[in-house]
Amino acid sequence: MTRIAPWFTVVIGLALIGLGAAMARGFEPRLSLPRMSRGATRGAGLPGIFLFGVSYATVSLSCTLPSFLAAVATTFQETSLGGGVATFLLYAAGMGSVLAVLSVAVAIAHRQVVTAMNGSCPTSTGPRADS
Repeated sequence: MTRIAPWFTVVIGLALIGLGAAMARGFEPRLSLPRMSRGATRGAGLPGIFLFGVSYATVSLSCTLPSFLAAVATTFQETSLGGGVATFLLYAAGMGSVLAVLSVAVAIAHRQVVTAMNGSCPTSTGPRADS
């Protein structure tokens, strides 16, 4: 696996470069995704939160899987089982703390965070503070 992983990174990087170049020329990818409306009660509660977490984890794999494999999978091969488990737990704690801080920041200051993020990415077509 460690011999193949760098090639996956190269392929993904080249695909992202191509997508970035196309988007710089005006291409806007169209994805059919469900939208949440304000005040909607459908999907609320624990099942909705669980499904949001599952979808967030699935989407974030494209960003985190290469670094996760590089950090954790190689540790299992190069050290003992205990060292691999410790690396996995530390990686999980680090990622969890980042997500926890960001979640609390958004919960406390939703409008300010969205406005600041929109200001930092003026060409973004993401969420707006007035939505």
